[in-house]
Formats: sequence, C-alpha cells, structure tokens
Amino acid sequence: MRSVSVAIWSATIAVLWAWNFVRGADTEAEKESQIIGRGVPQIPTSAETGTAIADDRPKHLDLAISLLPSSSKLAVAIDLSAVRNAKALAGLRSRFFSLPNVQSASSRLHEAFEFDLQKDLRVVVFACNPSRKGSEFFLLEGNFNQARIREMLLAMVAAPDAVDGVSLYAIPDEREPGKVNYGAFLKPDLIAFGNREAVLAAARKLRDGDISSNACALASAIRELPARAAVRAAMDDISSLSEIEEPFRPLLKSAAGALEISDKIVLRLAVRCRDETVAKDVKEMAEGGAAMLRLGLLKKPELQKVFGDALAGAKFENAGIMVGGEVGIAADKLVAAAAELMAREERRQRGLNFWSEQAGAPEKGDF
Repeated sequence: MRSVSVAIWSATIAVLWAWNFVRGADTEAEKESQIIGRGVPQIPTSAETGTAIADDRPKHLDLAISLLPSSSKLAVAIDLSAVRNAKALAGLRSRFFSLPNVQSASSRLHEAFEFDLQKDLRVVVFACNPSRKGSEFFLLEGNFNQARIREMLLAMVAAPDAVDGVSLYAIPDEREPGKVNYGAFLKPDLIAFGNREAVLAAARKLRDGDISSNACALASAIRELPARAAVRAAMDDISSLSEIEEPFRPLLKSAAGALEISDKIVLRLAVRCRDETVAKDVKEMAEGGAAMLRLGLLKKPELQKVFGDALAGAKFENAGIMVGGEVGIAADKLVAAAAELMAREERRQRGLNFWSEQAGAPEKGDF
C-alpha cells in the first residue's frame, strides 16, 4: 500500500486536503475537542459555523455506512447523487459521458444489466484493512434490475449458496487468479461485494436490524463529516499499518477528510498526530509545502490560473495533537481545466478508435 502512505503524507504537507477547525474556540483544549471523537478526527461543517449538519445527511448513505466491517481501517463514502446534482459540474459530466470509451462502457452495462451509469448508481462505499490482504469491501446503492443481474450471474458463475438469508455468489477475480470475491443483494437496491466475511456480516446486520450502531470507529467518524460532502473518507489506527512507511507511520494516528461541491470545490482534512510536538512539526511542513507549491506554479501559468488563488487562500492550523486546514478552488476554473483535458482525451480516443476500425493499426512512425 505504498500509494496509501504517499497520498496521506503528500496531502498533509501540500495542504490540498485541509480544514480550519479551530475558528471560534477560546482555548487549546476547546479547539482540540471540536474534532476528536472515537479515535478518528471529526470535521465540522464549515469554518463559519463550526457545527455539523445532521438533518441533511442522505438516508441511503447512512444505511451503507452503518454496514461497514468492524475491522476496517480505511473507508471512503461517495454520494454520487451529490455529484450528479452539482450544477457547477453539469457541463463536465456531459463531456465525460461523451468520451468514446465511457460511451462504450455505458452501452455494455445497459445492454448486459439494463443499468444506466449516468443516473442509476447513487452511493459507493469502500472499506478495507490495508494490513489484511483480501479485506476489500464495496457497497453499491442504486436502481438495479435484480432479475437481469441474477440472470447474467448465473450465466457466468455457479449457482449461489443460500447463507444468512441471502443468495451469495462466488465470483472469480479475473485480475488475480485463485482469488474469489463474493456478491449478494442485501436489498433490491443494495449490493454488497468483496470478501465473504464482510458480505455476510453486512447481511446479518441488516437482517437483524442492527444498523443503529456500529463497532467500526470509521462509521462514526464518517457520519460526523459534513453532511453535504460528495466524498467523505477516514483512516484509523495508522500507526498499526505496516504498509505506511517509516518515519510517517509512528507519527500519525488517524485522519478524516471531506470534499464538498458548490460554486467552490472545497477539500478538508483533519489529522490526529502522535503528540503536540509532531502536530506542530506537521503544520510547519504543511506551510512549507504550500509555499513551495505556490512558487512552483509560477513556472506553469496554466496551473497557476487554476490553483494559484486556492493555495494563496489555504487555511491551516494545529490545536493540541490535531492538524488540519481547508483549501477551496473556484469550480468554474477547475471545470474549465478539466474540460480541456477531457477534450484532449476525447480526440485521442477517437483517433485510436479510427485506427482500430481500419484493416490494421499504423506502424510506429507512420504518423
């Protein structure tokens, strides 16, 4: 999991995932208590109010979060409805789904499962314990043609086993010979997929109505993140994960982050460190990292136009053992840059598709 450690540490240093969680607090103890809960940092909704929003939290996402495996150390919850309803991203979504490869994948999904990629998937939740191989677990919530999906599965794999009130399908992993993933409909609109233990645990929890509480600390942490966030993530017990490289592993204990989309795309992160000295060091490294990024952008005007104001306005602070900050990027600037990249990718894909339709692909150097 080298990429996990690099992502976490880079985000902290660069302050690209940041949250100014101390505004309005009077003492260090009060500041720290604002975001500490059950071992994983909790992030208030906004720097202006410093309060969490509970009433707006999507019910379908709450259910999926409550089914997280208790052994999870890393979890990500994506509310695709929030992404889909974001007016700032409307043009970008249209361009993305016009990419030839995306159009092809969407067509195949619709033909095979009568599933519309643009509107039928509402929630994706992922969880794992990076120290345990094969612990990956997914929950998908949306509009599914259950009969059609079961029909296609029976054509590809063996008949399911009836376990704990659900039909459990064993699905060989094509990318990893010998590995078997398991899938089940927990409800007509909820699919669990991943390791057998986690899928069955989720089925039992739902069957027994045991969804009001969860022994998984990450579930509690994710619930406390901003309700309107399109993406929420948390990582717990970082010091126990051997995949996190030295010297970072013993310095960080847990982290939580959120992404919100409106007229600005706001990234936030709160990190719990080993002690106050480490927290101060991390904050200083974050300040230095942000300054270096701003200097680096001076040589790249196209990136300076998109990220310059965001980095200049980044807020970060530490309180006790906590470090966090916030960075907001104007949605129109980021969307314009992403649209340009997608236009290039569309031209590339259409060029490749043109040659694939010919008698043979061009030899190297024919261009």
